[in-house]
Amino acid sequence: MGQTDYKRYKAIFSLLAIAVFIWGVMGALDITNIPYDGYSLSPKNTITNIQPDSPAEQTGLKVGDEVTRIDGIPIDDMTRLTVRDRPAPNTAGTVTVRRGESEETFSITYGTIPTANIITGFGAFTLTGLLFLILGLMAYLKNPTRLSAMFCTLSLLFAAAVFNNPYFESSVIRRIATGGIAIVTGLLLGAILDYCLNFPHAKKIISEGAWLRIAIYSITTAVGVALATIILTTPVMTPIRQQILSLTTGIVYGGALLIAVISVIHSFVKASKEERSATGLNLMLAGVIIGFGPFLVSLIARIINPETGALPGEQFYPISFIAVPIGMSMALMKLEPAAERVKAEEGAEA
Repeated sequence: MGQTDYKRYKAIFSLLAIAVFIWGVMGALDITNIPYDGYSLSPKNTITNIQPDSPAEQTGLKVGDEVTRIDGIPIDDMTRLTVRDRPAPNTAGTVTVRRGESEETFSITYGTIPTANIITGFGAFTLTGLLFLILGLMAYLKNPTRLSAMFCTLSLLFAAAVFNNPYFESSVIRRIATGGIAIVTGLLLGAILDYCLNFPHAKKIISEGAWLRIAIYSITTAVGVALATIILTTPVMTPIRQQILSLTTGIVYGGALLIAVISVIHSFVKASKEERSATGLNLMLAGVIIGFGPFLVSLIARIINPETGALPGEQFYPISFIAVPIGMSMALMKLEPAAERVKAEEGAEA
């Protein structure tokens, strides 16, 4: 059986990178049009966090309030909430909450997302996506191998998942786009775990059985498909359904990410000091721990207690993701020349 010629994917990867970039630009241009209310909800629709000086704080909403209606629409009526047009910044709306034994309706004026929030949130995600697009394609084009092709695939999925979705006037197109990104996210988590199990070389458990790779992608993608189905069919989302969905997604996606990090740590511990440097494992480890560590802490905290409010410094967590494409790409670029030298030395000895 002949070896796969990974150079043949250059045109496909390049075209996909351009398409994802255009998608990201469209989404980035829409960020200032997103309405800002300044509060966060738990799966039980309870307010867990209110931003200082936000419309929510100015309106009088409080942490612990249970939101029952938004602009008069029941919070569990996913169909009507999805179909309605997005409120524009500086327009008025209402939020109805259950506080104690009574319900109160508050008038709220949607604002524009504060610049600081754009920088630490949308801006950080957009920069992470751009870095993945550029570095992933660069690593592959420089040296088209199985591992660089895997990394380029991962990079395209990561960029598509973290870029802000463009806004479409048609609710049907909005649902299709959001559902598509849900599936992409499922594939992405599988790709991250798959790549970490193959870096700097395939672990025994995955090299000896194709079943594990199939299982990884089947499980993570199944969650993405389930989310996409809910987005497309818009069923009534009761608090119980919300909790089950949130818990399942957190366990599967968080579990895949945690195993990926553990896999890199295992490879690092098993390697010698020289191997760590030669294969880029030190860079890979730094990238995944700095990048994924804060997110995993946040995710685990919310799996344990879905009512967890904002964690210390959580608004800056998205910035840490920037370390992932930098660490992964630098590690790969350091590994490939080392692997080529080993092959050359083995050929000379033969």
